This record gives sequence, C-alpha cells and structure tokens, in this order.
Amino acid sequence: HPGMAPSKKSSKPAASDRSPPLKANAALTPLPAPAGKKRKIDEKGISGMTIIRQQRDKCVNQRVEVYWPMDNLWYPGVVESILGQKVFIHYDDGYREALNILDKRERIRFMDPDFGK
Repeated sequence: HPGMAPSKKSSKPAASDRSPPLKANAALTPLPAPAGKKRKIDEKGISGMTIIRQQRDKCVNQRVEVYWPMDNLWYPGVVESILGQKVFIHYDDGYREALNILDKRERIRFMDPDFGK
C-alpha cells in the first residue's frame, strides 16, 4: 500500500522498487555514521515519538531523521502530518511513510536538538 511503512524486517526499498514512484530518479540520501564511528541508536533524552505524542501540533513541518535498523542508517525527512496514531514522514528522497506513534520500535529524532525541550 503506497504511503504505508514497509516492514522493519527489510531494508528501505530502492527508489526503483517503489510503486508508484513518488519522485523520478529519486536516490536514497542516508546519513552515514561519521568515519570510524557508528551513531548511537539509544541516545539519552526524550524520544522523538514522545515529543510527537506530547506536542503534536508543533511537530508538523519539523525536520527529523528516522532510523532503519536493517540499513543501520538514519534517513532525513520532514513530519508531513499527524493523524490519529500515525505520523506521516516525507523523506528527502521523496519516499513517504506512516509510522505508528505508539510503536516503541520506531526510532525518530528531531534534527533541531532543542526542539521539544
């Protein structure tokens, strides 16, 4: 189903595998870990999903990164909207995904480190 989150058991689909394509010639734009280091997944502080649950209206149009465990990468995007228990992310590569706000396995963080504090 277009716009729905793929299973976290598989890596993010390549732009050419998406149906229908959301952006012609879209390429993944992951943020790799700094040279010689891996980004920490479990960072201290309030989680992005907690901020979304507590400050729904302020989160729309905020820049975020979403962690894809099979890729071991954070992918940048924007919170497009929040409806019910779903937060809709529009990734920089044009891909769209709906994440369940209550799913503790979902990892999201705001690019502005002061947002939500």
